Parts: sequence; C-alpha cells; structure tokens
Amino acid sequence: MKPSKIYILEIESSLELAGIKPSQKSISYFTNLNKLITTLKNVLLVQEWDIDTLNYMAVYRSLKLKGRYNLVIRQQKVAFLNLKISQDILNPDRSNLGIFKAP
Repeated sequence: MKPSKIYILEIESSLELAGIKPSQKSISYFTNLNKLITTLKNVLLVQEWDIDTLNYMAVYRSLKLKGRYNLVIRQQKVAFLNLKISQDILNPDRSNLGIFKAP
C-alpha cells in the first residue's frame, strides 16, 4: 500500500473553567482536508457558532509550517471549544527498522 495523509480533528470543550461539566473529547478522521473543513463549517453553522476565522488556507499553511492547527471558538469573550487539526501518515513506508544485514 502506498502512504497517504490522514487529517485528525479533535474537538474539546473548555467549559470546565466556567464550572460547567465539559463533554468528552471528540476525535474524527478525514482523508481530505477540504472535506474536513467543509464538514466542520457546516456543523458549526448549524449549531449557530461564529466561524469567521476558519478557512482552508489558514489551516493548510499552519499544517505545513507547524504540523497542526489550533482554533478556540469564543462567544462573548468566553472560550467554549478547542479545535485541533493535525495530520498523520497512514501506511508509512516499511523500513528495515534500523536492523542491518546479518554477516
């Protein structure tokens, strides 16, 4: 199999500081960055969150430079959600694991 990139979306509630019990962390996997961003935007819009700062180029550039993208969703200056997008390689090339040939 040839190696391919997968994108990991982690959504974490940051309401524990406000005294509200946070929900469990949600992790989703995507093979296409554009579909990840489109799905995320649609879900946030349906739930009536403001998503002006989320766009494809910002995510793409951050993934290229840092390997991850972080976004805090705020409403009235209170942080509610932490979004983390990262990438990983699925089916990496097989190597010899640092083991050399027997004499």
